[in-house]
Amino acid sequence: MKLPYYLILLFAQLLIACESRQQHYGQLIGQWNVVEVKSREERIALDKLLDSRSFSFTGQGDYRLGTRAIGISGKWKIVGDRIRLIQPEIKALNGGIISAQIQQEWELTLSEEWMIWRGTALNDTQHLKILFQKKQENNFEVSE
Repeated sequence: MKLPYYLILLFAQLLIACESRQQHYGQLIGQWNVVEVKSREERIALDKLLDSRSFSFTGQGDYRLGTRAIGISGKWKIVGDRIRLIQPEIKALNGGIISAQIQQEWELTLSEEWMIWRGTALNDTQHLKILFQKKQENNFEVSE
């Protein structure tokens, strides 16, 4: 059975759109520093809000806030124009649940150097806006 030409064309357009979208969100991969947090357009002191200002995102869908020793880790994925962060439940050694799984969803605006998260009603964070700047890798050449 042969597929009609318009179905093949539609399928090709969908593949191109998906690839373009993936390349755009590929800019998320790397380390980011929280620059500013606003609640209802008022700045919030970062030291009172965050233990660490550093977020990192991998291409395998993992994220970390803070360091390996002290930090929160979980999974991330893009859903439409939003980023969803999923922190798994935390269990004690005896099997009891210390913290249930937590999901957050933020509207995402992304460029090569900047990222903005806007809160959503899903988490009752619609009054929050978080501005990130991508941490640039230092590419110093050693001269001999």
